Amino acid sequence: MEKICSEEEFAGYAHSKGFRSLGVGCMSQEAVERMPSTIHRNGQPRAVGDNQRMFLFARLGSTIAGTLASLGAIKDLDWFRPQYTAYIAMELFLGSWFVRLNYQGKPVVLPRCAEKGSYLRGCKGVYTFKPLRDLVNEFERSVLQTIPLECSFKA
Repeated sequence: MEKICSEEEFAGYAHSKGFRSLGVGCMSQEAVERMPSTIHRNGQPRAVGDNQRMFLFARLGSTIAGTLASLGAIKDLDWFRPQYTAYIAMELFLGSWFVRLNYQGKPVVLPRCAEKGSYLRGCKGVYTFKPLRDLVNEFERSVLQTIPLECSFKA
């Protein structure tokens, strides 16, 4: 029963670009957009208040499952409902363009990033930044930019 309910709630993320955009697009995009500025400023003098090294986003378990499904980490047969205390950690390695996504402390394999060969050999779940950014950009903003047009009311 749990698997059926989870599939009903989360399958849309895996199969619909619009579902991904509305469900987790903004959060995913914001996380990925912050990374290049962090990479480029390593070793550079920082302005006061511009030394952030960690960003936290608090979301519900349904957003966690939606994020994993949107990135291709959950397949159709693997649907599950995350535990109440579940978390995703997105790590950016110091001085490089490598990122790792962990779910509950375990590396997450992103098939679309791995198939491009853009990963660190010998390190499961460590990818170059570009394929992750491209993956997130695919489902971000497309639907969000059209919402004002679709929802506008003309009397």
